[in-house]
Parts: sequence; structure tokens; C-alpha cells
Amino acid sequence: MAQCAGLAIRRRFVPLLGPLNTFEFPIVPVSVSTPNWASPSILPRMEKIPLSQGKVAVVDDEDYDWLMEWKWHYVEYATNYGAARTQLKEELKREWNGVPQKKINMNRAIWEKHNGPIEGDLVVNFTNGDGLDLRKENLRLATRSQKQWSQKVRPRGTSQYKGVCWFKQSRKWLAQIVVNYKVIRLGFFEDEKEAARAYNKAARKYFGEFARLNEIEED
Repeated sequence: MAQCAGLAIRRRFVPLLGPLNTFEFPIVPVSVSTPNWASPSILPRMEKIPLSQGKVAVVDDEDYDWLMEWKWHYVEYATNYGAARTQLKEELKREWNGVPQKKINMNRAIWEKHNGPIEGDLVVNFTNGDGLDLRKENLRLATRSQKQWSQKVRPRGTSQYKGVCWFKQSRKWLAQIVVNYKVIRLGFFEDEKEAARAYNKAARKYFGEFARLNEIEED
């Protein structure tokens, strides 16, 4: 099966079902809490925190002093990047699904500083996709699925666009999207950009505010 850029494909497959607007896929609504900085009357000042590898993290002015009590470093993940610090021996050990964690991510530290501990399987997501923009207005809670929806295109793959790949058998561009661990084929296209537009349309429909859309330059 062809795997398009930016998609984590698992198990079951849904074949091409004609026009997108003829297919309704059930989405389980998820309610997340609203942070207490959601409606600031004045935008906060920004400060930069130095990281390893010459990187910097941008934070609100009110968070600068307490964050600078630790040494933070730049980290890269499979689909994103961010800032973290090593957990100290005297600190209460954090666990994730029963596994001890050796580091503390800055995005989670900022969120919990202002909103308290995060419950359940929620994570702190970046609204604009930039893991070094740690201003509170750029942070939001998300489920694991919502985090995946908002990720940028992965560097590997045959296309520069998320949800698009080259299909050798038909010699066309295939657009597809993963919803609730099921692959939905959106169609085959002669033009790569048209396939990217088809993905964008589907992403808006299924993922709403968490959709990471392709940036498409017009000819």
C-alpha cells in the first residue's frame, strides 16, 4: 500500500468512495479545557531562552525568570522539535503509562505552571506547529490523535505535501487521509497540487482546528 507523506497508516483500509461530500465518517468529539490566558486584553512581551545547538525558545515575559532556573536543551522528535530539560534526582519522578520519564518538556512545564497537572492521555500541542514558540497563546491541549492531525509533513516520502504520494501503478498522484486509524482514499490526480488541495479539503472536514494544511504555491 502506498503511504503518503505525513500519514501514520495502521491496519484497516477504506477504498475510494467517490466524491468526498458523499462520505460521512463518525468522529468522536473530544472536550479539552480552556486555558486561563485564553482572552488576554494585552499581548504579553516575549523573551528568548537559549538552548543547546544554538537554538532559542520564545516564551512570554512572565515565564522567563522561573524557566531560567534550569538549563534547557533542544530536542528533535520524529515529526517535530522542542525544548526540554533533564529531570533532577530530588524531583518527583514523572511517569508516562507506568514508564519513568527522564526529561521534562518545556511546553508541558509552562502549561502545568498556569493550569495545574494534565490529566488523562492529553498532551500539550502547538497551534502554529512551531515547537520552539512556547508563548502561552500558542499552547493547547490535544489528544494523541489531534496532535497527529496537526503535525507537519514528514521529510520522507515521494511528495512535498502531506497526504499525497506518487502511485506507480496508475502513474498519478494519490491523495489520502487517515481518520480513526482508517485510510480514506480521496482520489488520483494528474497534478500534485490538486492532490494536495484534496487533502486540505478533507483535513478541514475531519480535523477542524487541528488540521495541518498544505501550503500550496499558485502557478
